[in-house]
Amino acid sequence: MLGWVYVMSPADYAAWLAGGSSSQSMQQAGETIFNKLGCASCHLSDGTGRGPSLVGIYGKEEALKSGDKRLVDEAFIRQAIVNPNSVALPKYPAIMPTFQGQINEEQVLQLVAYVKSLAPEERKTDGK
Repeated sequence: MLGWVYVMSPADYAAWLAGGSSSQSMQQAGETIFNKLGCASCHLSDGTGRGPSLVGIYGKEEALKSGDKRLVDEAFIRQAIVNPNSVALPKYPAIMPTFQGQINEEQVLQLVAYVKSLAPEERKTDGK
């Protein structure tokens, strides 16, 4: 059997027990965290940043520096946030900091939800 144990601060645990007090959706909360952490300064939507554009990346296969290919799913996005050097991309230097220990699990899930929501405009309008 496999499972995860998440350790939270007493304040985070109390908020989790209360069901959270935010009126924001997961995607909105993720966007807030994305901007607060400065992610938007490297992950520019037009692809000219120091990191890859995240628009439309969810659900696509991505080539890694190691030569392996991985599907960009929830696990991949989470891994990139918590241990970015483990999913290094060939066209980008390994400069992304790890956010492990700086954000809690709820915030990681919110960031994942935000990245998933960044579909290209044509997919948003097609209803796909």
